[in-house]
Amino acid sequence: SRAIHGWCLMKITNLSQSTLTLPTGEVLAKGASVDVKEFDEKHHVVSAWLEAGLIEKSTSRAKTETTDKA
Repeated sequence: SRAIHGWCLMKITNLSQSTLTLPTGEVLAKGASVDVKEFDEKHHVVSAWLEAGLIEKSTSRAKTETTDKA
C-alpha cells in the first residue's frame, strides 16, 4: 500500500515553446505557471517532461508567510 503524505502545492512552470496539458488537466501556455495540488512527478509523462526540461517544479507557498503586521 502506498503511503499518502500531505500533498503540498507545487508550482509548475512551462519552459517549452508550446502549450502543455498536465495529466491533472491543467493547461499551461508557453511560459505560464500554475499551482498543482496533487502533482505526481512519477507520472510517465510528467517525469519525461521534467527530464527533458520542458517543465520545472518548485514548492508553492500557500499564503502562510507571517508578513501580516496585525
